[in-house]
Parts: sequence; C-alpha cells; structure tokens
Amino acid sequence: TMALPIVHRELRDRTVRLFAENVRAGVYHVYYPAIATVSGTYGTPGARMEILYSPEIYATSGSRTVSVTRGRE
Repeated sequence: TMALPIVHRELRDRTVRLFAENVRAGVYHVYYPAIATVSGTYGTPGARMEILYSPEIYATSGSRTVSVTRGRE
C-alpha cells in the first residue's frame, strides 16, 4: 500500500473528508479515530472516492460492522 498524499481534511460530526492531489492507481488504507461512548454493534458506511472535476471516475469500498464492548475500568 502507498501513503495517500492528503492536502486538506475536514473532520465533522458525521463525516470525514480527505482531499489529495496526484493520486496514483493503487490500494490505499485510511484510518481515523472513532470514540464509542456506548457498547453495541455499529455499522460503518463504505468509503467513496471521486475525482473532483470528473465525478464519473470513482471508487468505493465496502461497509463494515464494528462491535464495542465494555473495557476495563
């Protein structure tokens, strides 16, 4: 995998938006923190990538399920 050349990021309550320039074809992994305050099973949406001025060129990833259990206190 390669490092994604991020030039700008927007972290919101419900979304994370990353902007990159000169992205070559390949596989990229993006990690971001999430803080759970209640135990349970949560679904995460899939990611979508598109070229800013050519939205017909895009890629998507699958969604995931995350289980949060009570930790040690």
